[in-house]
Amino acid sequence: MRETCPEGFPALPYVLRPLEPQDIPQVEAIEREAFGPGSRTNFHRELRSPNAYHLVACPRGDGETPFHPQSPPQGVSLWRWWRRERPPRGPGQVVLGYVGTWLLAEEAHIVAIAVAQPYRRRGIGEFLLMGAIEEAIRRRAGSITLEVRVSNTPAQRLYEKYGFTVVGRRKGYYLDNGEDALLMTLLSPSSPSYQERFHALKVAYSRRWGESPPAVSLGGDGLGG
Repeated sequence: MRETCPEGFPALPYVLRPLEPQDIPQVEAIEREAFGPGSRTNFHRELRSPNAYHLVACPRGDGETPFHPQSPPQGVSLWRWWRRERPPRGPGQVVLGYVGTWLLAEEAHIVAIAVAQPYRRRGIGEFLLMGAIEEAIRRRAGSITLEVRVSNTPAQRLYEKYGFTVVGRRKGYYLDNGEDALLMTLLSPSSPSYQERFHALKVAYSRRWGESPPAVSLGGDGLGG
């Protein structure tokens, strides 16, 4: 039977929560798969930094809060998806993907979004992006930036949907093949106009991804949807 949230929208089959030490081996494997063997983020150090935060997407277990898209635009919404009141988890919970963000002054910089190969094309990359945006808003960031490969048109379209615009180009940014990166920025994510837009996107996302579709393999630089 298809499970629904109280408002009638379908519950998602996964949740967001903060990265924890036991997740690091899986996240390291996803990083290597998405960005190449030369990518070696020190996630233990990132967990200790007050300026970094990482979120992971995992299958939703019994008792965990499902997506609840009809919260008021300015109210608590995504934060509930990984709230710390959740039930205890075992050490073997599967990590489907992760997003890493640094917060410097009033700018949030999304440094990586990656989804494990078997779980791409299920909307998890977009789910992680929404989590990073809302956490940046919660931390009062005045802008959000990220880099994307010039060849990764699907990811660029996704970021544009969420209000990011191209503001620059970084030559030879990707070490695996020397490809350039486009620098994209979202300004004023806390503004009322953007909050309304973001809320509408979350509702549309729930309607589309409330039931998990079959996995489809997709190449690229880690963002598989």
